[in-house]
Amino acid sequence: MIRINSTDTIGINNGRLEAKAEEKEYFFVKEQIEEILLITTDMGPFYDDIGLAVRIDENTAFLIMSEHPRFQPFLFEELKTIVEIDYEAVIKASSCIQNNVFSVYKRLE
Repeated sequence: MIRINSTDTIGINNGRLEAKAEEKEYFFVKEQIEEILLITTDMGPFYDDIGLAVRIDENTAFLIMSEHPRFQPFLFEELKTIVEIDYEAVIKASSCIQNNVFSVYKRLE
């Protein structure tokens, strides 16, 4: 899992996922994205308790936590330009106060 830290970035540019993390650059087209998950914890409200994981394959996934400045624009504005996000699952995850995982996108096989 590649964590997007405070100095790293992730976003959609020209229809592809672009990330800069761990001093490397990554580029993926939408067909490579297998699943997007929201992961909640029971640690809030004093800790960053929701994360967005973008899984490319078994060996590559990105995690961005909700306190990162790119979290909201990435989830609510950019991802929807390349994949269909299940916003009902986003709402459920946003109100969850337990450890849980919500799939907000899964590529059809």
